[in-house]
Order: sequence, then C-alpha cells, then structure tokens
Amino acid sequence: MQDLACGEEVIGKVLLATYHAAKGREFDTVILPGLLKGLIPQDIPDRGKWRKPTETEFAEQRRTFYVAFTRAESSVNLIVSPGYETNGYWISRGPSDFVIEMVRRLFLKEQAWPRRALWWIGCVTSKPYLLIYDVG
Repeated sequence: MQDLACGEEVIGKVLLATYHAAKGREFDTVILPGLLKGLIPQDIPDRGKWRKPTETEFAEQRRTFYVAFTRAESSVNLIVSPGYETNGYWISRGPSDFVIEMVRRLFLKEQAWPRRALWWIGCVTSKPYLLIYDVG
C-alpha cells in the first residue's frame, strides 16, 4: 500500500480497497464484485430491520460507486452472481440497480432479465461489452 501511495508501480500484486480508499487513485484494472441488490446500493440497518436507502443515501451510494468504477485506467470488471449465502440462508435478489441501469443504457432497450444469471460487464479501452450467462 505504501508503494502505491508513493505512486510507484507495483507489479504482480492485488490491492483490496474500499470504494472510499480508492478515491484519488488510479489502477490499470478494477474488479468490482458483489454487485447485488441490497449490497450495492446497500440496504440500511434501521432499528433492527433493513430498509431501502433514502433518496439522499441512494445518491451518495451512487457517487461512491462511480468513484470506484472510474478508478480503472484500462479495464473495469463488474461481477454479479446469482446470490450469496449469509447465516445459512441463500439470498437472491438480483443484480444491483446500478448495474441494471448501466446495462439498459449501454446495451439493451427493454428485455426480460433472467432470474438466475451470472452477469459480467467489462470495459476495455472505452469499448463496453457484456456477457450474460444464465445458470438457471
């Protein structure tokens, strides 16, 4: 991390950072995993229950997602899985609203989304591409 902070090129290493910690830095490749509803944008804990973010909270989460997304100099990989397991329960709520919005703007007009799919979106040298792998 110190090498990166000093602006030195670090070859053969992976840096795991939060969206906020990546602010102001640039990386050759950025991988953003876990782009699922409830995670990105994140549902908010409120008095022992989870709720959707308010409009202001949603806008702030969109800004931090944009910061993370734009840290890539040459490629960015967005990874959405069919779901995840937590406390012994399988959670499957679909892709992040941010990913759906990007796909609709970049690639598709109106199309039915597969319920269980592995979504992979990449952008290499400003040429976007999309792979949708239906696992269900």
